Amino acid sequence: AKNHRRRGNHNRRVSGVKDAHAAFHVYACDWTPDSIQFYVDDRKFYTYKNEGRGAEQWPFDQDFHLILNVAVGGAWAARRGIDDSAFPCAMEVAFVKVFQRR
Repeated sequence: AKNHRRRGNHNRRVSGVKDAHAAFHVYACDWTPDSIQFYVDDRKFYTYKNEGRGAEQWPFDQDFHLILNVAVGGAWAARRGIDDSAFPCAMEVAFVKVFQRR
C-alpha cells in the first residue's frame, strides 16, 4: 500500500527467519477488509491496517495475483553489484494453499 511505486513510502518489517535459506517454513497471510496480517510458522510478525483513507492507502479491494519469485537486484545491487557466487539459486516451494472465507 501507500503506492509501492513511490520511493521510501512503504512499510517494512523483517521477519527474523534466520534459517529461511536452509529449512522449510509456513508463511501465511490473512487478508480481510480490515487488515492484512502476516505470519511465519504461526507467529504473527506484521499487520497492515485499513485506515479507511481510500485506495491510496488501501488498494486491496480488488483482485490480485500471488507471485512467488527470487528477487535479485534493487537499489543495493545497483550500488554494489550482485555477487555471482550466489548463482545458480533456487526457491523451493513444497505447496501453496489459498482459502477464501465465505
